[in-house]
Amino acid sequence: MDGLEGQPAGAGPGDEVHDGLQDAVAGADGASGGGALLDSLPGLVRRVRRRLGMSQRALAAALGVSQSRVARWETGRTSPSVADLADVLALGGVTLVAVDEAGEEVRPMSPAVVRDRAHRLYPAHCDPRGRGWWAPPGSSTTVEGAWQWQRSRELGVPRITYERGVWRAMLRLAHGTPQDHPTLAEVVDELRAFESGQPRAS
Repeated sequence: MDGLEGQPAGAGPGDEVHDGLQDAVAGADGASGGGALLDSLPGLVRRVRRRLGMSQRALAAALGVSQSRVARWETGRTSPSVADLADVLALGGVTLVAVDEAGEEVRPMSPAVVRDRAHRLYPAHCDPRGRGWWAPPGSSTTVEGAWQWQRSRELGVPRITYERGVWRAMLRLAHGTPQDHPTLAEVVDELRAFESGQPRAS
């Protein structure tokens, strides 16, 4: 038997542990547990248990955690980490979806987007775009630079840039804010389409 729910085994006065999710949604003043999401977590864990017909101990065993940890989640003494919450919801066949103020689903940014030459993602708040084909910086007037430019063109290796501040604002005003960063294929296709309509000046 689990004992009385809300009285986790081994928990004494002041026995509180704050973990990832609670810290992540804490207010700017450092106070935790104030958001609507945190307020609903205890009932959400209990809802999953009810859907599954599982005791706290059975849920804890399925998750590989202690029964006292589940009890603390359900009383709001602590919050599950993001990974623990995902496991709880998966057991109950439930999906947590992020929506905006209009009720539209907010999807994560895709990792399958264009990257720099060190394979790093570009800053999320910027709008990377193709500006011709890649060549070593400062080599545009050299034979080596011309050869590398032609080689990059053949292989589909674009030169990627992004604007900041006023220039970014002006581009977004003119063309709108992209939903996501483009993929490498999208950048290359756009450059090739531009070249077919307006040949590169010699």
